[in-house]
Formats: sequence, C-alpha cells, structure tokens
Amino acid sequence: MTHVTIATAGKCVVSVIALLASFSSSAACAPPNPERYDFRGEAIRFQVSWTDADAIVLRGADRASFEVMDYPATSGSYCSPPPSAYGRDKARVYFRGEPIGDADPATWTFIDREYARDKTRIYFRGKLVAGADPATWKVISAEYAQDKYGYYALGRRVQGSGFVMLDHNYAKTDKEVFMSGIPLKVTDAPTFQAWRPSVGITRDKAHVYFRGVAIPGADVATFEQVDRYLFKDRRAVYLEGRELEELDPVKLRVSKYGTYALDERVVFSGHKRVPRDASTFEELQPPWSKDKDGVYHWDRLVKDADIESFIAKSVRSAYDKNYRYDGEVAYCKINSQAPTELKLCPN
Repeated sequence: MTHVTIATAGKCVVSVIALLASFSSSAACAPPNPERYDFRGEAIRFQVSWTDADAIVLRGADRASFEVMDYPATSGSYCSPPPSAYGRDKARVYFRGEPIGDADPATWTFIDREYARDKTRIYFRGKLVAGADPATWKVISAEYAQDKYGYYALGRRVQGSGFVMLDHNYAKTDKEVFMSGIPLKVTDAPTFQAWRPSVGITRDKAHVYFRGVAIPGADVATFEQVDRYLFKDRRAVYLEGRELEELDPVKLRVSKYGTYALDERVVFSGHKRVPRDASTFEELQPPWSKDKDGVYHWDRLVKDADIESFIAKSVRSAYDKNYRYDGEVAYCKINSQAPTELKLCPN
C-alpha cells in the first residue's frame, strides 16, 4: 500500500494510510446481497432477489423457534460476513428457504462458510455430502476436503486414488482432474500437469488445455510460452487458447510492451488482425504505435501526425514537430507554418 502524506506550509501534517486501507478493503468485499430471511407477522420468507415477489415462503416453519444461523467470521477479514442462507427451527434446518433433508437442527454447526455438520452427517452448501464421516472430516480448502473414506471436491467424493493438490487450486487423482473443484474433461489424468496455471494453461500427454478446455491442434511436445497468454508450437501461434491464424510461429515476435504479436507479414492486437505494415511497425508508449503509414492511438489513425518526430508522453498526451495531441486529436500547433488553423501552443 502507498503511504501518502498531505503537506501544508512545508510540513507533513497527516497520514492517510487508514483512509486508503478503508477504501481498498471495501473494494475487495462482496457487493450488497439481497439474499436474506425476513419476517412479516407469522410468515418467514427468504429473499432471493431485490424483487419482493420472488421471495420464498417457508411453509410449515415454526416462527416461535426459528432463528437465522450466521456464518462464522473469517479471521483477519475487513468484510462483514454475507447474510446467512441458513436458518433453523425446532424441527428443520433450511438453506436458501428450503429444508435440508433430515438435517438435525439441535446438533447443526458450521465448519466454515462452505461446510457444516450435524451429529451424523456433513453438508456442503446446504446439500448432504453422501457417505462422509463427520468424525474424520477435514477441510483442505473451500472446494476440497477429506475423511477416512477418501477425498471430496465440491461435496462429491472423487474417483480414483493418489489425490494431490496442484498449483492454482487444481487437483487430481489417477482418474479425475479438477479446477477449483470442478471436474475437467482431460484425456489422461495421471500425466496431467498444472503447467502454466497462472495464465490458464495445463497439459497432459495428449492435449494442451486453456482453462480446462483442450486447444484444437496444439502440439504438446513443442508447445511453449512466448509472453504471458501468448504461446506457440511448431505449427501455430495461440492467444488465450485460440489460434491466431496467419502468424508464423518461427518468425513470431512481440512488440516492445507486449500489446501486439507480429511476424514479417501481419500484426495482431489481441485476437484481431490490424492493417499495419509489419516490417516497420513499432509500439510506442501504450496505447500509441506507428508504422511507415501513420501513427495510431488505440489503433485509431492520428490524422496529420508526423511519423518521424512523433513522441508519446502518456496515455493521451503526445506531440510531434507540428502539433500537440490529446489522443488522436491535435489541439494546438507547435509549428506556426503547420497547415491547420489551430491556435499556437503556449510555451
């Protein structure tokens, strides 16, 4: 966090770290949530949206004994726990307004915000975890858990043996692979690797995957990272798991600040080919660029810009020997002989 001070009359008078902390923590908290229990006379309702008509009425619930069960607080969090989706009366436990099977309200306790238990069962997000053993239950993460019988992903017992956690919340056994608890369709679980998980790239012996989906045509043996989400193999170039057709992987290069991928013939901005002269293309300070035919701001032509003398100063500010620019628009002229009727720029 940046330590900011306010100076006046030559003296530093106040630190605003606490103020910045409050702003940053608020930004990280979840937005307001309409889901909550409310009580109108003898009726108990669960609001599922901001629209009152969408509320679920808990028919048969006992108003006298009903209570909302608050989630456990998270240690060290600035955020308040979200409104609880759980409630109970003397006979039942409820999740989002619906009764949870044979859950025992007298012995119901939260393990954390995802998992709960009663005297004989384990529950995940309001649903029974079939066959789980409360006595040996251990939470690994919000998505994964284990007991004496095996391992679980999002409340479902996983298939296979050799469960192992991988980077970035991937996990696998010898039969299944998971991303944040969600099973993935991979060809060969035993050889699966969370290879470049920070940019969504994984692989097994048969395929390369982007965020769990096989990349068509990708060659596992020659697949390599070029820059962040940009990869190539012996045949093609890929951005975020999609092939950039026409780019030559042998001649591939990345522009100075990594915004463009190009070879000797074509230039790509993201997944879009842009009409530029690849041999003279140059990325200036983003979002500025130029080639032999012009200067560009956010890939829009800067009319009348002088290519040779053009200098980008910031995201919107630039100048050349004739003009100063706000984005692609010249707003004053430096050279009085420049062929426009713009006013002269102040010194």
